[in-house]
Amino acid sequence: MKSAINTPYFFWEAALSEGICDLIIDEGMKLAAHEASIDQGGKKDDNMRKGLISFFPENIWIERLLVDYVGAANKGAEWNYVVDGKERLQFANYHEGAFYDWHRDCNINSDLYRKLSVTVQLSSPEEYEGGELKFKDYWGTTELVSPKTMFTKGTVIVFPSTILHTVTPITKGIRCSLVQWFNGPDFV
Repeated sequence: MKSAINTPYFFWEAALSEGICDLIIDEGMKLAAHEASIDQGGKKDDNMRKGLISFFPENIWIERLLVDYVGAANKGAEWNYVVDGKERLQFANYHEGAFYDWHRDCNINSDLYRKLSVTVQLSSPEEYEGGELKFKDYWGTTELVSPKTMFTKGTVIVFPSTILHTVTPITKGIRCSLVQWFNGPDFV
């Protein structure tokens, strides 16, 4: 836990090129989109989350771009979580009015215990207003100040799934992102 308190997120600015990000957006926009849910069971709550999501097929080439970053963050931040599985890669489309209120990505009642979350900033911050990814400290009491470089197109961000985070409402334009969750056995 000490490592997650000391390093609530780990990121690489512009790790993916603009060309790769544009290709992923093109591929993501071809997927069948549906209204975002707030849990793995498909529960919807417009007071908690609005937006469109799609899922890429399992083992698509895009996943291979993310795995090494997740491993490097797990080691570099000294989280050292045991991770032995992953979920399907999600493509998120935050249009005007879309948001995701403060939440954690893990659920202790789930069969899969999410340990690490990864998100990729696919859109350039000049393409939209609002839509900021924000984090709180480990206890969820203090909002952290994220460096502006975290919102650069192609930035890869990895964080423990227990960390509270939000995406503020989009007021103009569209923000696209990738999200994936890596799971493992319960903490002991």
